[in-house]
Amino acid sequence: MNIKLFGRKVTLYQLILHCILIVLTFEVVFLIGEIRTLKKGGEDFHNRILKQGDSIQVVDLVTLSGLSKKFPDTSRHALSLVFIFHTKCPYCRDNIEKWNYLNERLKGDSIDIVAVSIHKKETTAQYVQQYGLKAVCYNPLDSAFLRIFKPHAVPQTIIISKDFKILRNYSGILSEKDVDSISTIINNIHSQYYRRSL
Repeated sequence: MNIKLFGRKVTLYQLILHCILIVLTFEVVFLIGEIRTLKKGGEDFHNRILKQGDSIQVVDLVTLSGLSKKFPDTSRHALSLVFIFHTKCPYCRDNIEKWNYLNERLKGDSIDIVAVSIHKKETTAQYVQQYGLKAVCYNPLDSAFLRIFKPHAVPQTIIISKDFKILRNYSGILSEKDVDSISTIINNIHSQYYRRSL
């Protein structure tokens, strides 16, 4: 069967092939654009997470029982360690055992260890009780925490120096190597801090 198209005779088969080629060309162009968008999105996402050397500001937190706290509280501590989580995050649950270990091993007068939930207080209280998170748990008092700590991905485990600099940010599930690294970094800084204060 011949069809007249733009003054030429083409078969139905040729017409269908041309249509398929045109559609595939548009699909390729569209997919190239999508790939570029995803790459840019990945870079933007990476740029939104706190990195080593970034400076932060003090934020207001509130305990599950309603007591307020400034964080980081560097007036009494050489370092701060924060565990950031969300109660709906399955990966956060995988970190609880390691966070509890770090809390037990490192807690003391020279380090301020807090867990911060970016979910509602009532849900957080149930979560802490259900999964046995040992670190003192807080919620942000206002949006300043979200703006400064940028918790776009959870879980995060962040070490903060006395001068409000990010020393390390471990994003995701902690490995045994990460736990050892956190302990080593903190113990080394404690040793330096105490040598200077003698």
